[in-house]
Amino acid sequence: MEKIRVEIFDEGAYYACGWGYEGFGAVICTDKSIKNLRLKFEKTLAEQISDMVADGDPIPQWLASGNYIIEYSLPD
Repeated sequence: MEKIRVEIFDEGAYYACGWGYEGFGAVICTDKSIKNLRLKFEKTLAEQISDMVADGDPIPQWLASGNYIIEYSLPD
């Protein structure tokens, strides 16, 4: 199982996070709450994976098969 490590940044009025992978692109999200930010990130990532698979784009098998976990962290 692969780990997707996502750092969450406190930007004052909102939180932001992002993750990128060569050959896949990037997912960047913002929201006013950490809970909603995490939900938005997971939904956006799943949609991007689904769209790329449907389009026949080459992506790592572990992403296409959902063989990953997402690990969130807030920097000190």
